[in-house]
Amino acid sequence: MNTVSGSMRPFFILWFGQFISLIGTGMTQFALALWLWEQTGEVTPVLLTTVFFFLPALLISPFTGAMIDRMSRKHLMIACDSIAAATTLAMFLLVSHGELQAWHLYVSAFLGGMFQTIQGPALSASVTLLVPLDKYTRASGLMGLSNNLSQILSPVFAAMFYGVVGLVGILVIDLVTFLFAVTAMLCIHIPQPSDDESQEKASYWQDIVQGFCYTLSHKPVLYLILFFLVFNVVVEAWASLLMPLVLARTDNPSVLGWVQAAGGIGAVLAGVMLTFLPSPRHLMKSLLIILFVMGVLTLPISLNNAFVLWLFAHFVFFFAHSFIIAYGMAIEQQIVPTHLQGRVFSISRMVWGTTPIFMPLLFGFASDQVFEPAMREGGTLVPLMGGLVGSGAGAGIALIFVLSSLGMIGLAVLGMRSKTFATTDIPARTDSLRTTETMPVVGNAA
Repeated sequence: MNTVSGSMRPFFILWFGQFISLIGTGMTQFALALWLWEQTGEVTPVLLTTVFFFLPALLISPFTGAMIDRMSRKHLMIACDSIAAATTLAMFLLVSHGELQAWHLYVSAFLGGMFQTIQGPALSASVTLLVPLDKYTRASGLMGLSNNLSQILSPVFAAMFYGVVGLVGILVIDLVTFLFAVTAMLCIHIPQPSDDESQEKASYWQDIVQGFCYTLSHKPVLYLILFFLVFNVVVEAWASLLMPLVLARTDNPSVLGWVQAAGGIGAVLAGVMLTFLPSPRHLMKSLLIILFVMGVLTLPISLNNAFVLWLFAHFVFFFAHSFIIAYGMAIEQQIVPTHLQGRVFSISRMVWGTTPIFMPLLFGFASDQVFEPAMREGGTLVPLMGGLVGSGAGAGIALIFVLSSLGMIGLAVLGMRSKTFATTDIPARTDSLRTTETMPVVGNAA
């Protein structure tokens, strides 16, 4: 039977390789967006690349989950990185011959999303067996830190090199970073659940059905997935509407840059703290408390002409968001048996993947057609909310942010009132717990 080693060295090697690869991938995505903007001068083609990237999570997650639990997770991740590198090579050849077109980017985004749909859950399931139980939050924090740092560094590096080596040069850099990821995985052993941790061999379709049945029948898992679905809906405004909010109220891109930088600093600081802080005993309680405080302290983003408070609110949002995601990942890794994690993690990401596709469209409609008109001078909501968010351009978007913060507070209160979430302990995982189908209830980690 596989046991988790007390050393985190293999995880650090895997983490570093993925971090370098993330930077290269982020540089390519930024450079391709620049190229697409230069070619079309329109926002819609750029947004379509995001839609195509997230679409595979809705279409193939259940199938990939069963594959992750059946096959070597290490080999799957190497294959994903290798095929992704081949896609980047194809883009390089198209650019070199002057034949790159917009639809090539959509195909590339879809393929990239498909590989990520496989690799993301496979990586999370691998971390569970690479890292000791008491280091789950540290590992989750490091994974979040690499994502946040890559999102900060990739555009900087891409902008720096784009004018020097062009799109072709950035694609070459991306290809080199893939080598780091693959080499790192080749240098370590990534355990698989032992045979005695698996049920009798079933057909591929039976595995898929089992993943859904397990998720739907075990309330702690189902509630956790639904909790984060609602959480993603509540906080999506920060991803979709921050730019329109700041620009509508200031018409100053530099202010937007400072606000976004404050969020990046908050996310990085949280990642560093998660790396060194011990895991709290009550993971879910800690998560809910952080969410409540997050809702209260992000309300200043809605105030008019309050630049310093905008910086503070955006810093708080990404600082707290990093803790919430890290704790949520640690809880999910603890309560799902290892031989089912590929399927359950894929299902959860399929559910959560709906928000970045549909919520921006909903928020855009709500902002343009409902809230902004209602908060113009003489609008229907000005007498009620004008004292808080003001009126005129951006006030309606600010009101959506108020609702977002209140949604965080409400979700935290509901979670605290739920015995399933807040009052039942998660026993420390042992090898026997890993192999059983009995689910501990979401609550705290020993």
